[in-house]
Amino acid sequence: SITNPSDFNATNIIVFDYLMDGFEFVNATEGYYLTQGIVSWNIHNITKGETLELWIVVKTTKVGNLTNNVNVICDIILP
Repeated sequence: SITNPSDFNATNIIVFDYLMDGFEFVNATEGYYLTQGIVSWNIHNITKGETLELWIVVKTTKVGNLTNNVNVICDIILP
């Protein structure tokens, strides 16, 4: 989930997940883009205090400990 804990609205949000070696994409929350192993969403706005739920389903192609990280970037609208 992505939460905007600030007192300001967040805009132009990009959520992206680089699927590293060992992960194979299966499915994701509606509205995703999949390009060269990167799953991403472009989200127009998350208001102050709002939480957005996104999910990605992958299957593993390797045995062992695997780590996955998701990144979020955005603009903040100041009053």
